[in-house]
Amino acid sequence: MQIPAFIPTALNFEAIFSATGSIYLILDVALIIVRVNDAYLLATGRSRESVIGRYIFDAFPANPSDPASSGVNTLHESFKRVLQHRTADRIKMFRYDIPTGPEKDDPFEERYWSPINTPVFDGEGKLTYIIHQAVDITREVASENALRESEQRYRALTNATGDVIYRMSPGWTYIHELDGSGFLKDTESLSEFWIKDYIPPEDQESVRSAIDKAIRDKSTYELEHRVLRVDGSRGWVYFRAVPILDADGEIREWIGSADDITARKFAEDQLKHYVARQSFELELSDRLRSLNTPDEITVATSELLGHRLNASRAFYAEVDSSQSTFFIRQHWTSKGMTSIAGEARRLDDFGPDIMAALRAGETVVADDVALDARAATYAEAYAKIGVGAHVAMPLLKSGKLIAILAVHSAAARHWSEHDIEAMQYTLARSWAAVESGRAQLELQIQRDRSQSVFDSMAEGFALLDSNWNLIEVNEVGSRLTKVPRLNLIGRNQWEAVPELVGTPVEALYKRVQASGEHESIEHCHSFPDGTTGWLEIRVYPIKYGQLAIFFRDITSRKQIEQELHEVSRRKDEFLAMLAHELRNPLAPIAAAATLLEIAVLDEVRVRQTSKIINRQVSHMTSLIDDLLDVSRVTRGLVTLDNSELDIGHIIADAVEQVTPLIRAKRHHLSVHLSPEMVMVRGDRKRLVQVLANILNNSAKYTPEGGNIELRARAQHSRVVIEVTDNGIGMASDLVARAFDLFAQAERTSDRSAGGLGLGLALVNSLTELHGGTVSCASDGVGKGTVFTIYLPRLLDPKLQSEQHDRGSNALKTLSPLRIMIVDDNVDAASMLQMVLEVMGHTVTVEHGSRRALELAQSETPDVCLLDIGLPDMDGIELAQRLRALPNTAKSVFIAITGYGQESDRQRTLAAGFDHHLVKPLDAKELVAILAEIHRP
Repeated sequence: MQIPAFIPTALNFEAIFSATGSIYLILDVALIIVRVNDAYLLATGRSRESVIGRYIFDAFPANPSDPASSGVNTLHESFKRVLQHRTADRIKMFRYDIPTGPEKDDPFEERYWSPINTPVFDGEGKLTYIIHQAVDITREVASENALRESEQRYRALTNATGDVIYRMSPGWTYIHELDGSGFLKDTESLSEFWIKDYIPPEDQESVRSAIDKAIRDKSTYELEHRVLRVDGSRGWVYFRAVPILDADGEIREWIGSADDITARKFAEDQLKHYVARQSFELELSDRLRSLNTPDEITVATSELLGHRLNASRAFYAEVDSSQSTFFIRQHWTSKGMTSIAGEARRLDDFGPDIMAALRAGETVVADDVALDARAATYAEAYAKIGVGAHVAMPLLKSGKLIAILAVHSAAARHWSEHDIEAMQYTLARSWAAVESGRAQLELQIQRDRSQSVFDSMAEGFALLDSNWNLIEVNEVGSRLTKVPRLNLIGRNQWEAVPELVGTPVEALYKRVQASGEHESIEHCHSFPDGTTGWLEIRVYPIKYGQLAIFFRDITSRKQIEQELHEVSRRKDEFLAMLAHELRNPLAPIAAAATLLEIAVLDEVRVRQTSKIINRQVSHMTSLIDDLLDVSRVTRGLVTLDNSELDIGHIIADAVEQVTPLIRAKRHHLSVHLSPEMVMVRGDRKRLVQVLANILNNSAKYTPEGGNIELRARAQHSRVVIEVTDNGIGMASDLVARAFDLFAQAERTSDRSAGGLGLGLALVNSLTELHGGTVSCASDGVGKGTVFTIYLPRLLDPKLQSEQHDRGSNALKTLSPLRIMIVDDNVDAASMLQMVLEVMGHTVTVEHGSRRALELAQSETPDVCLLDIGLPDMDGIELAQRLRALPNTAKSVFIAITGYGQESDRQRTLAAGFDHHLVKPLDAKELVAILAEIHRP
């Protein structure tokens, strides 16, 4: 998390983080340690290499000699609350033992901690990190135990240990410092001291409210708030006070402590502002990339800056020193703010001292114009345009003030150093873009070769005469080509930059000179120092055979394009594989259909042919279901049916699903379960799908007769499931992206294992939805694979009597029904009719909506199976009309469609359908529906 030095005055986050005396860890959302400061390493006796990149409870395991220890569970629950509620979570005190050495068998030392876990969000509000600050209170706990028999006052004093310890009268009217030094003093009027000398105005109400509540409830007072120090600076403290009650239960006095937490708050604030700044700078760069004219650039950047600073107005003012005026072309304002766009004003109307500072290159910051000595005399001028506070930042060229970036606030406010940094970055980036756009426009219109134009441009520029001599090169151009400017100007282009000879760039220059038409090219350039990079080069013809050349570094963009090309390539490979997989089952289906059409087959051959068709259709349906399932899961459209589940039952169901494949390949599967009942909370169907996909993956990529081992065990607050095989294994690059979409397609070149390779992507997404993680490991090709699933363990479940239903034969005997099928696909309707008639039902078929309406007036079907995509009248309208007829008003309506999204189901149910089935129909699901229907 290295903070780039974007601005010379930016703070070094890493140095602050490492140097602070407080104990800090930074974790990602999977509880992997990504940062640890020196204080943490010192407190735990660990090395940085032994903890970075590890799961926190692997790096700091529970004490194996103390099975009753609850430290790991307590800390894990705190992390869960942070992830769930997205707010900080403090643990006042808990025990978490630390090993005395780095070796596995080193004894553990009893330690007590008081940590706070704080979430960190990115610019889009996504929780990205957790800051874990721990205070080692082992000594305080030991002291508390030793003094437990002492008088009540000293027990309370030990409980409130901090930097400053004090006693307080019952009503908080008198305070007396007992120990420590820093921010408190004796006073007869605490409330007066609090208001005038100690608490900033914005925090006084929350402090009073917390004190009143503590006195009223006779409860511990605990609060973090800002303080005003003696030197006028601001800090943060954590106050805690414990009431001492007399024999009548009334408050006799308070014992409290005050802890300076300014360093922690500063680090948190720096991290928050670093993330916000990165997001703002990225958004600003994205906006500037698509803008060309100066007005577009100033309006867009003013709006971004105004929103970033929560200001009332932001604008650029162009300064005319000869007239002592400034002009505002356009600006951004918040709702209700007065417009001053298109106005010219005198510089001195807002204070000569302020203008003098701006001319000297100083940024002017006024938190309150009515109190600022430089602006107070001109308060009326500020009031007319609605300004209560402002920042003005000058832009100087050659020591001359040429523009001002200004931000206004309608009310007085404090402008932070982060606000000033945002303005500095905006001014540097936007004004460079403005002047570059102006320079190019002037060059195209006037062919102006003024040196001031060249120096103001933010991209490389060179001017060639008709004999290929370099007439002009700006400083940016010299920097981009890595050749000193003095070694370029006046020299022949091909001698000064020999790397371009014989390249497409040389051909481009000559082509533009000959045709008189401007052109551009993207060129991978070899620099004199041996490095390479990409340049975008634009060449414009000028009179007398001269050429104006603009160029800029696009190396970063080309790298991104290459990455996108790789993604596209993998997508194309996946689509090719998908086409292959979908065509494979079509061949036997087509052959079987032809056989049924042209040959007279006995019952055995017909049954065999039907099984082939059913098997291949099931395979195609499985492929399509995988695609739809991945789409739903990755877009967050899956809702989990959470319940308390025995992991043993989940494993049994998954093993049952993959048993046919394992038997077909003669694998040896061994299952090892924990002897105790291990419970989790989740969706039974989805968890079975996760484990079945892992087992299916191992079975597919393990040669016949191979071994597959499944182990499940409880590990404190989580459940660990490992699936190990001795199959074909994976190369290290594939292990790193095994759970990515499309990555599995490369496991085998001939695709002999079949499938689309989406199973592991589903496993990863579904496991994360259950709050778990999944990983894979392999020693290389031919050395097998290990998949490990981690799920949160339900430590104290309310055990329910669970009926483990293994299912029953869906194709059971049904009551005969009168069924009407309406489908314009003649073959599909005929096949469905034959299936239903074999089950004993009376079936009529119509291929058009109009004929179906006529038939319904003379017959009374119990069930109407309606295709939604009918040509003359869709199934939605047909269902509504059939509902209006007496004969079919009470019939059961079943929609048959190729669309299976949730919105499609809601649409059919709203139209009056009782059920929604997706093509190709699942016979078991249809039979189950028909079994519940009884004829009147």
